[in-house]
Amino acid sequence: MLNKTEFVAYYAENNEISRAQSKREIDRFLDTLVKATADEGGVNLIGYLKTEVVDVAARERVNPQNGKKIKCPAKKTVKIRRGTNFKKIFED
Repeated sequence: MLNKTEFVAYYAENNEISRAQSKREIDRFLDTLVKATADEGGVNLIGYLKTEVVDVAARERVNPQNGKKIKCPAKKTVKIRRGTNFKKIFED
């Protein structure tokens, strides 16, 4: 698995651009993806990935160290699903 620095280098090499330009492009894309997901409730890049803001209901959990019940408040989170182009890679 590549970390971000390794991915920047991989992207730069495959697109014949500098690492600095690669980092700027990746950062710009990720910033836009996060902002659009927050502002619009999700992004659907058909065939690749889908982000979706979902509500998680309030619930009680148990602290494994002492067994006491803890109330977890309701919150919003992001669900990310892979698209068919990713699924096809792993079907064989």
